[in-house]
Amino acid sequence: WATGSTRRRLLAALLLLLLRLLLVRLRLLHLLLRRARAAGRRSGRGPGEEEEEEEEEEEDTPRSITHREPEEIGTIGPRIAFVNPATLLPHEDADPERVRRLADHLRDVPPSTQIPLPVTTSTFPRVILDGHHRVAACVALGIALVPVWEVDERHEDADWENCHVRVYRRDDGSRCRLVDVVGAARRGKVDWGVKGPRHVAVTWLKGKKELDLETVAPR
Repeated sequence: WATGSTRRRLLAALLLLLLRLLLVRLRLLHLLLRRARAAGRRSGRGPGEEEEEEEEEEEDTPRSITHREPEEIGTIGPRIAFVNPATLLPHEDADPERVRRLADHLRDVPPSTQIPLPVTTSTFPRVILDGHHRVAACVALGIALVPVWEVDERHEDADWENCHVRVYRRDDGSRCRLVDVVGAARRGKVDWGVKGPRHVAVTWLKGKKELDLETVAPR
């Protein structure tokens, strides 16, 4: 069981994450307001002026999967949610010794330490895509709510080439369907071992790139 000071540190870390989430939402609100004002100005502009204004807005809006506007990604874009870690389903095994070491580490780190958020599906029951050991450590510490970065795995079927998250087999490097991995986990089939398939995020910051989920997950 965590000591009183450890609980205070964990609470402070949770409050810090809440503050960061609030700042992201304020940024999104600011972008929405800018677009609303621009739409109001377009009614009195000519075609050429409208195109110039649209280009300026695109330059100001980072094309990152973590900062896209809600109307562009609809309900399938990555977003942050707070969930009970004990309710999350794994699709790969966690090493008990590594979980123990990570739990000990989380007890001692300062509240301001930036730790990548676990990545899960947004559909229920939620399946862990990345961060199995982090989730297991939070369960071991008795933490009731943790922030996760959730993505809609159904986006892959809707747009195979431009979906936010992709999955590759580690044995031959071939791409497999995310919904198949998620479906197997929901059926209780966890047979990927400790080192499961490779999950990557697709980002467009400087051209289209695939990066490991842990490197781009919010902190």
